[in-house]
This record gives sequence, structure tokens and C-alpha cells, in this order.
Amino acid sequence: QTQFNLSGVSVFDNVDPSGGNATTVTTAPTTNETTITLNGANITSNAPADAVTINNGVLTIKKSGTFTVTGEGNGCQIVIDVDKATYPDSVVDLELAGMNLTNTKDSPIYVASIGNEVVITAKNGTDNTITDGTNYTNADSAQGAIYSKDDLKFKGKGNLTVNGNASDGIVSKNDIKVYNGNLTVNAVDDGIRGKDSVTIGDTVKSDGSAADNSNLKLTIKTSQGDGIKSNATDTANDKEYGLITVNGGTINITAYADGLQAEQKIVFNNGDVTIKTYEGSTYTNTNTGSNQGGNQGNWGFNPGGGFNPGGGFNPGGGFGFDSGHDLGLDFSCKGIKSGNDEANLLGEIVISGGKITIDSTDDAIHCGGKMDINGGNISIKTADDALHCDKYLNINNGTINVSDSYEGLEAMQINIKDGDLTIYSYDDPVNAGEKGAAKTIDISNDNCILQIDGGTIHAYVTNNREGDTLDSNGNIIINGGKIFAEGSVDGPDSALDADGKIIVNGGILVAVGGLGRGELPEQTSKQNSLYWGNSKTSYAKGCVVSLKDASGKELLSYTSEQTLKCVVVSTPEIATGANYSISLNGEKVADFTVNTALTKQGDSASGGFGW
Repeated sequence: QTQFNLSGVSVFDNVDPSGGNATTVTTAPTTNETTITLNGANITSNAPADAVTINNGVLTIKKSGTFTVTGEGNGCQIVIDVDKATYPDSVVDLELAGMNLTNTKDSPIYVASIGNEVVITAKNGTDNTITDGTNYTNADSAQGAIYSKDDLKFKGKGNLTVNGNASDGIVSKNDIKVYNGNLTVNAVDDGIRGKDSVTIGDTVKSDGSAADNSNLKLTIKTSQGDGIKSNATDTANDKEYGLITVNGGTINITAYADGLQAEQKIVFNNGDVTIKTYEGSTYTNTNTGSNQGGNQGNWGFNPGGGFNPGGGFNPGGGFGFDSGHDLGLDFSCKGIKSGNDEANLLGEIVISGGKITIDSTDDAIHCGGKMDINGGNISIKTADDALHCDKYLNINNGTINVSDSYEGLEAMQINIKDGDLTIYSYDDPVNAGEKGAAKTIDISNDNCILQIDGGTIHAYVTNNREGDTLDSNGNIIINGGKIFAEGSVDGPDSALDADGKIIVNGGILVAVGGLGRGELPEQTSKQNSLYWGNSKTSYAKGCVVSLKDASGKELLSYTSEQTLKCVVVSTPEIATGANYSISLNGEKVADFTVNTALTKQGDSASGGFGW
């Protein structure tokens, strides 16, 4: 037999017919829908006395249930404190139906304990506001307009504004989910901080069908902190901690510091996300000179990271991977950041879909471990690096448009398999280098690899005196794809630069710019390449580079966006034993008879000191 008692006593099930002991399960008692009414410093409710207590303007919910909140409150507080040991599956749903709750001495909504989660629902057609004061300490010795020790979920089709005037806007020491509705968070410090995880947008409805996130709009503005943050450093086999997941919705973040910051992992599956950090890409470091996608300044020597285009002498050790590009800031203001150096967490970022637009002062997308770009449409303007990963950057698909940056793609190993990439950078648009490793010219670091197997890449250095377009402290391996690279024209750099070898085995390559140090594809390449250079004549932007075979058939045509003095071309159509020509603006400048994997005409680089 089975006996139920819904008032929260014992439930007997699986009774042993032989007379043995029964299994005892305690269920969470529930209430019918009840109301909570705010009226100045007073707060009232029609809930049963065993479900809700009220004391000196503090209403405490003790049982599961749905509670509709209305009215204007100033100085009162809603506390959820359900014994989760007794009621492990308890859920409290606060349905906000046109309410305004302000408390300047405590967190207006405080979740002390809940078995499952607290759901905050903004009802359709209603406007709701929750506001704290500028200086207080809540029961957890912390600050947050909505503060929870357990899981929080936000949903509904109405409007909710949360103002965190003391510190954070919305805080949970566990998980936060934002599933739909129009949620606006204004905070001094972090906008939304879920210690274990933050999830924006649902994936599956309760009936198993795909979730619709079209009604989700999240707007966050911070004056000192991060937009969305997950700061758990724990690790476990059955759960990911320090995790931010974006599944959909329209998200607009204006953050003083980082836009999204997770200690361990960030995942983008869908959604339309716009992020601006600090002063955006127009930031100028007034201590080190002018700014163009970063700090230009005067040439300087940095014995800790190569040239310092911000100027001046910066002591600190041997040549290193760091470019010496110093923003002059003492805080992080990256668009999307994963990892924690102090906790030895490298961090991981996975972008599989959605639209991401970033205007950042610091790196636009940054992690220490692995970054996988599997899809999506990413647009970036930054005063620093566009995509920076200390270890492994894998671009498997998607569209990436970097309209302004100091450096574009930067990692120890960069693997590009597919995608459509357009990159404008003041220094190197694509740079494979190892963080902390000594940099010695012409001595290859075998840990550093730039490998391109497919996709379409347009990459441009945006100044004429420094910057290698495709740069590796180790090897560059091109197996496929379409690559159009334009380097600086007057300095020691060039469109192609590797301290190891440049191997071209397939694909289409057009590289133009200055002669630099003369690093060109190796004779061991499986696909033939042609080089022409003229050290004395510059061809202005708009120059048409044309490759023709012996019959005059045009095999390739490319129009440069910047000035050039030399050309490297490679296509599968360049056959050994055949004749070809290169023309600039319709004038033939070189004839080639191809007998080796690299055939050169015109002036070669001096091979002098360069970067």
C-alpha cells in the first residue's frame, strides 16, 4: 500500500509485504498561489502562517509555492529561507506583477536557502524594479540587489530592472539562469555573478521541443566591474564550474571591466551579443603615445617582449613573446575572458554560433588554454588583440571580421581549417608565439605553429613601418584555403615571417608588401610559388596584381588595399616546367620559368635584422 500526506509528514512507499521496514520520503509542502503586497515600509501577504512570516518589514518564505508580488516598497525585504535538508526539491516562484522594491540597508531580495531553485518571473505587460542602497552588508556579509546562496532563474515576458548601487546587481553562490523576459541590470561592480555558472537562454522546453529565446532581452551596464561573471575555481567530474553559457537572446553589455568573465569556460551556442568594455577601441594610452588599434607611440626597445610601440625602455628579461604592447591599465577590460592565472586555470572558450559584436579596450576574446571557433558571426574592434589564446586557437568555421586591432589572432598554435576571416591590425594580424618563451631571430620554436588548411583569409597590417601579416616563431604550414596577406611596406617586416620554415602545400596565396627580411616559401614545399620584388619602387593602394600563363590566360587577379613593393603568389595551377608572368596595373614586371618550388625575380630582401 502507498500512503501520501501532502502536509509534509511522511510518505510510505515500497512497503515490504513481509512486514519489513518501509522507505520514508519527506516531500516539500506547497501553498496555493498567494500574494505579497508592498506598501511603503510595510509588507503583507495572504499566505498561511506556516508558509510566510513577517517581522519588522521582512517577509520570509518558508515553503514552496508561487507568490505574486505587487505594490511599492521602501525599506522592506523578501527573504526565501526554505529548509533544503527537509525539502530538497523545493521551488519558490516570485511572480512580479508591477512592483517596485527598494531597500537601502540590505539586499531587497535575499535567498538564504532553497532546495531546488528560486524563480523570479516578470509577468507579461508589467514593469518591475528592484533597487538597493549604496552602502550596506547583507546576511552573507556581502552586497547585491538580488542575492542568493542557491540557484536562481529569471523568466517571464515582462520587464525587470535591477539596480545594484552598492556592488553587484544579481548574485548567486550557485547557478543563475536567464531564460526570457526583458531584464536590465545596472551595477557598480558586476552585473550578474553566478559563482558556479551563468546560463543565458534555454535550450529545451519542458515538453522536449527546442526553446524559443526570441523574447529574451538582457541589458547590463556596470560602472566599475564585469558584465557577466562566473568565478568558481572548483573542479568536478559531474559538473562544470566557473562556466558561462549563451544559448540565445539579445544581450547588450556595457562594462567598465570585462564583458564576460569565467574562471574556467565560456560557451556560445546562439544569440545576438553586443559588448563594449571601458572606452572601447578608441582608447588612447596617454602615457605612451597615440593609438591606432592600440598604442603606436615611438619605437622602443623592450627586453621582455620585443619592440614596445608604446615607446620607452622597459627592462625585464630576454626577448619574449609578449609584444610589449602596454595599455597602461591596472585592470582587465576584455570583451570575453576565460581563465585564472592565480588558480592555475588556463580557461577555455567555445563559440559555435550566434552573432557577437565587440568593441573593447583590452583583448576582445581571450583565454589561456584552448579557443575553438566552430561557427557564428564575430565582429571586433579593439585597442589590443582580437583573439588571444596562450595555447591553442582552432578556427573550424564561422565569420570573423576584425576592423581594428593591435594584433589579430595570437596563440602558440593557430589552426585554421575553414571560415571567412578579415583582419586589420596595427602589428601582426596572425601571430603564432609562445607566452614567456625567449624570442631569438631565425631560431625556430617548435611549439609555435601556424597551420592553414582551408577557409578564406584577408589580413592587413594597417601601418607602413612594422608588422608581419602571417607571423610564426616556429613554422608556417599552408595546406589549403585562400589567403590574401598585406604587410607593412617600409620597415623590417613583411607579409610572411617565420623563424622556422614556410611550407606551402596547397591553396591560393597572395602576399604583398615590403621586402622585409626575405622570408619566403621553402623549396621543400609541395606547391610551387613565385616571388617578385622591387626595392626602389612602390605601387600605391589599388594596384592590380595579375598572374598569367604562357598563353596569356589570367590565372589570378588581386587588387591591393595598401602600398606594395613585392609579390608572392602560389596556386595549384603553377606547374613545374611551365612559364608564367606577373603584371602590376597591366604592366608586366616579371617572367618566370618554373623549375623549383620557389622561383624568384627582381630584388630580394637584405636579410637584415627584423621582427
